[in-house]
Amino acid sequence: MAAARNSSGKNGEISIAAFPETVRDAVAQFDLDGSGFVDSGELVAGAKALEQTQKENRYLKIAVVVFIIILVIFCIAIFGLTFAVIKMTEQVSAAVPNPSLSPHPPCITLWM
Repeated sequence: MAAARNSSGKNGEISIAAFPETVRDAVAQFDLDGSGFVDSGELVAGAKALEQTQKENRYLKIAVVVFIIILVIFCIAIFGLTFAVIKMTEQVSAAVPNPSLSPHPPCITLWM
């Protein structure tokens, strides 16, 4: 890595070109000032950004699990309520007596 240092003599800077092809694109994202070199400050900033992203991903995974649990509970509740309504309607008779056989004629009231 000593050969990968900046030719200007600044310590702590590593040329992005010195990294293998497989990691060059990832390291280039840490180059915040666009100089083509990565220094320790940029690596620390990248590590902190990575840590923050991992924390956010953890919280999002927890949120997704909670929403799935709530969705399952709602589905079970809807099924249970539908089943209860079906059972209740089996016990209720919808037979309407013949109105022509009623001893009292229908009464219509008009309000003015």
